[in-house]
Amino acid sequence: MAKTKKKNKNWIIVVAVVLLISALVVPRFLRNKGNSYSEEVVKVGNIETYYTFSGNVESKNTQNVMAQKVMQISEVIFLEGDKIKKDEVLFITSQEEEIKSKIDGTLSKIYVQEDASVMAGANLCDIIDFDHLQITIKVDEYDLPSIEIGKEVSVTINALDKTLTGKISEISNTAINKNGVAYFTATLDLEEDAAVKVGMSAEAKILNESVKEVLIIPMSVLQFNELEQVYVLVKGDKGRPLEQVIKVGVNDGKNVEIIEGLT
Repeated sequence: MAKTKKKNKNWIIVVAVVLLISALVVPRFLRNKGNSYSEEVVKVGNIETYYTFSGNVESKNTQNVMAQKVMQISEVIFLEGDKIKKDEVLFITSQEEEIKSKIDGTLSKIYVQEDASVMAGANLCDIIDFDHLQITIKVDEYDLPSIEIGKEVSVTINALDKTLTGKISEISNTAINKNGVAYFTATLDLEEDAAVKVGMSAEAKILNESVKEVLIIPMSVLQFNELEQVYVLVKGDKGRPLEQVIKVGVNDGKNVEIIEGLT
């Protein structure tokens, strides 16, 4: 009886060892046998990276015309939608006083009618300059070195799927702190385009890094070894894959610059 138990115990140990070896060897064998590789070729190309900011289109010049005192409007000279020149008369009061525009623009809204009496501070009309548009963007304090006054920026108007050229005209000197995050504001003047309307959302792209005529490969082929070194698989003898450690540089999320390790 004792011999039978000992024999059974030996068989259990043997089976356990066989199963352990199988667990280690078989999957590796299957992995090696079942692997298939796609081939990528090192190319010469350019890589550019950008800072991206969002904002909304607004007018560079606006005027909210208000009554400076109690008055009666005896004459309204223009209609809504009319083009206005600076210093043109907008309203005439019962006292023969003239209320003039301070900017060039379009009379977008009239709040009073002829013979209306208004109190001091009442809105009379709004004038918006639709010919000179801009967007204001928020710039993280760490991204501030990437912008400067006069720098050209690529601006995409989302609703129109159109890209315009903008130019940085103003950068705030004081940071705004919100929820523990500091940011600055920058104003971008837009090139004139009749299709662009006030209020449209826009995205500004400012060049961060740029490399030209360098070796590049897709980022999808990169792998990391136990030493956290970047490597790719290259063909060895008889087509077997070998690890080739490389040094990489700038990447745009799709392609990466090869500095060392590949030709």
